[in-house]
Amino acid sequence: MSNQKIRFNVMVMDLNILEKVVKIYNEDPYTYVDFEIVSEIDDELAFATIEVSENNIDDVFRLGYRLAVF
Repeated sequence: MSNQKIRFNVMVMDLNILEKVVKIYNEDPYTYVDFEIVSEIDDELAFATIEVSENNIDDVFRLGYRLAVF
C-alpha cells in the first residue's frame, strides 16, 4: 500500500445514491480508507470524480460492489 492517492471517474444513474454509498463506506469501522467526491456533473447521465485517501485498488472495487447492490 502506498501513500499516493487514486483519482478516478465514475458514471452513475443517480448522484444521490453515490453520495450515500460513499458516506456509508467512509463511516464503516472496518474500512481504513476515505473516499471523497471531488466533482460532479449531473446531465442525462451523471459523472463524478472520486479521490481515495490510500492507493488501494481493492477498496475501489469494494465501493463499486456496494454501489451495485445498494
